[in-house]
Amino acid sequence: MKTLLFNVEHGEHLSNHIAVVLAIAEKYGSHVIASHITPLLSNYIPYSQGYFVADGSINTVMEQWTEIRKDTRHTFEVHWPDPGPTWEWAEETGNAGTILGEQARKTDLTIISTDNRELPSGKNAWALASDVTIANGLPVLALPTKCSAPLGSKPAIIAWDGSLEAAHSVRHALPMLKAASKVIVVEVGEDNPKELPAADMVPYLVRHGLQVDALSRIPNGTITEELLDVAHSHKAEFIVMGAYGHMRLQEFIFGGVTREILQKSDIPLFICN
Repeated sequence: MKTLLFNVEHGEHLSNHIAVVLAIAEKYGSHVIASHITPLLSNYIPYSQGYFVADGSINTVMEQWTEIRKDTRHTFEVHWPDPGPTWEWAEETGNAGTILGEQARKTDLTIISTDNRELPSGKNAWALASDVTIANGLPVLALPTKCSAPLGSKPAIIAWDGSLEAAHSVRHALPMLKAASKVIVVEVGEDNPKELPAADMVPYLVRHGLQVDALSRIPNGTITEELLDVAHSHKAEFIVMGAYGHMRLQEFIFGGVTREILQKSDIPLFICN
């Protein structure tokens, strides 16, 4: 992972997330693109391109975002050591999902906060992670508000359902999985545990030099609750899983595992579509 894209969001947890990104960059020798995206003015003032704008309101919003940009960059620079991993600052204005999706095509991993704040776009921060991977099929590391860097001192969890999306996630996550102290492949479903395919993934991972266990669980509650219970019981550093899958429209309307775990997980999630 030689190039990391980090969505730098102004907020109280920014310094913690900078520390996570820094630790990952140091471990893998990565260059970091720190991307700060200013929302469109129309997100704040719906009629900003029409005739019904209050005097001074546009200037006020623009001044606020100028200060936010300066403060966000200052926070990043203060917490980034010199010397340290190489980095560059990227500033753009527009739709965060679209811009990050374009930037992600030239990087190995995109790192995004998934707290429950509502962004200026009107979308929750956790939804941005799914937007980026859905747009490109590229991996995203979703960071909850308070977390430590997944550096391999503890186990990693693979949420395995045999889907193409899960397979993509595992392949993209191999550098991080190889660093983990242990990998636990977990299948959660309503089927007979003997018929669950978690063990089918083990030989592939073992040939990559990983120490692997397989685990099948029938959930007492939701699949998300079961996955997080397994992760917590093994003190896992991160969870690898496919995003959405072929029932994406149904998940968008009714919720689904991807959406729920992005909202509820207190453990970093490595997701890919």
